[in-house]
Amino acid sequence: MVLNTKLDDMITESYRTKHEKERAEHKSSGKINPSGLGYPIQWQVLKVIGVPGREIDDYALRMFDRGNDVEDKAIEWLNEHTEVKGTQVEINYPGVFGYIDAMVDGKIWGLGEIPVEVKSVKNAKFKRIATSGGPDRGHLLQATIYGIATKKDNFAILYVSADDYRTMCFVGNTDDHKGEVLTTVGKVQACLDNGFVPTFEAVETWNTNPQYNHYMEWVNLDRGQIEAKLKEDYPDAYKKLKQGVKNGKSNN
Repeated sequence: MVLNTKLDDMITESYRTKHEKERAEHKSSGKINPSGLGYPIQWQVLKVIGVPGREIDDYALRMFDRGNDVEDKAIEWLNEHTEVKGTQVEINYPGVFGYIDAMVDGKIWGLGEIPVEVKSVKNAKFKRIATSGGPDRGHLLQATIYGIATKKDNFAILYVSADDYRTMCFVGNTDDHKGEVLTTVGKVQACLDNGFVPTFEAVETWNTNPQYNHYMEWVNLDRGQIEAKLKEDYPDAYKKLKQGVKNGKSNN
């Protein structure tokens, strides 16, 4: 028996081609992405102005696709056991733009209509979250902005194990982390309004790990070096960063 990886290689190539096409065609909204609210301010500013982060490997591309399948299945379950009022619901809160996975009638939790963020995770992470007794900080902040944007008192984060479809749901109060979310949005917006990318400051331990750091090449740069690198390597992003000041948005 001879191992032949031709089919798998072709599948990998199709994933890579699709990803590269989507990456080339992507246009930044010019606003904060809700999924990044738990990230360092530097990363969020770089993302908003269109500086690409670290490249995604082939394994991650497949995992993302698997995650999308799992999350679609979760939406089906929600609709079966409650009522989904809408999926991929756009929010356009000042300075923030994104999509809520689903607006759901929360009667199974004794609530009215609430936004629900669905997260597909591996078994190991599912177990860690269950043991900790609460959702990831980043997921919590993301769901909170959805509560703020939709003016709902509550939101839900639904975790689904990609290995065996087990589910775990946390229902939160929007006001509990509203202050942190609005402070973060304000910090990012201040950088954009004043036309600068801040130096790197980790907000969680994993931010400093080269394996997970989204912008490793920017970590050790000071403000002057960041400015020079941005102007030289990413001129379009540099122009976008300075546009807010040019339009009179600076607070200085």
